[in-house]
Amino acid sequence: MKNRIGLLLAFTYGASIVAGATPDISKYPTCAVSCIIKALPQSPCTGMNQTCLCADPVFNDDVAACLKTGCTVREQLNTANLTWADCGFPLTDNANLPRFLTGFLFVLPAVFIVIRMMNKWVNPSSWAGDDISILLAFACATAFVPINFRALSLGLGKDIWTLQPDTITEFLKNMFVTQIFYISSLCLIKASIIFFYLRIFPSARFRLVLWATQGFNTSITVLYLILTFTQCDPLPLYWTDWDGQQAGACRDFNKLVLTHVGFNMFLDVWMLALPLTQLYKLNIRLRKKIGVILMFSVGIFLTAVSAIRIQTVVHFATTNNITCKRANQ
Repeated sequence: MKNRIGLLLAFTYGASIVAGATPDISKYPTCAVSCIIKALPQSPCTGMNQTCLCADPVFNDDVAACLKTGCTVREQLNTANLTWADCGFPLTDNANLPRFLTGFLFVLPAVFIVIRMMNKWVNPSSWAGDDISILLAFACATAFVPINFRALSLGLGKDIWTLQPDTITEFLKNMFVTQIFYISSLCLIKASIIFFYLRIFPSARFRLVLWATQGFNTSITVLYLILTFTQCDPLPLYWTDWDGQQAGACRDFNKLVLTHVGFNMFLDVWMLALPLTQLYKLNIRLRKKIGVILMFSVGIFLTAVSAIRIQTVVHFATTNNITCKRANQ
């Protein structure tokens, strides 16, 4: 976790470190004051001029390099918060997007679930694996609502240096819970689709392929849940190690997320191709067959979304302002 925040200053202090016509730097951490004093002789600014120092890239770079090696993460964040306030830099607030998406991504599947249940009531049929799986997936989607609103209350969409240390810890704890539900929901959605294929395609050979795919989907999920729970030793390090002051060790979070996204994208493409190999065998008119193929091809959209998300995850994996960038996930 400290790897994601430990380099924060490379971004945070690309702006400035002090302000005020004759700024009071005594409120800054001692290590930051030392860095400021050390960097001042290299700046062309006269004295402690606010406008000049806030805009001087040489001064900023020198202070940033010093802070990265001379201050703890907590001191760096405190210094960043003071800097943004003194220099009057604009603060980020991207909370509206996750707030909208939380509601939208709950209401949309809820509508489809209601339609599905009404169809079950109008046309009674036995419950199958796809029904149970999709209901469990919807339960995960429902859980995301309080989880995401909790994240918003903890600073989701805001700059990390504006948050209190305890709030950052709670935010990362919330992110851990999100990770568990996210991995589980992806598995359940895919399981529902595979169970649906098993209901409509009778070929014994094809059904073996489907069961193998289901096994792979389940195995990947179990593997990544285990990796998530054993990612840090001890586990609480996941949400406490952001300050780099804790004993223990964590695996590379970025590799865990990126490989999971990669496996799921592979499954998306595979599961999109599976029914297309069977549709030509259906004894229906060509026009209707084309319509069915187009219906299944909607999965192309989901695959495209996964591809786009990889770019987002890569960007998130390299950011240090995690509370802000997490809002775009």
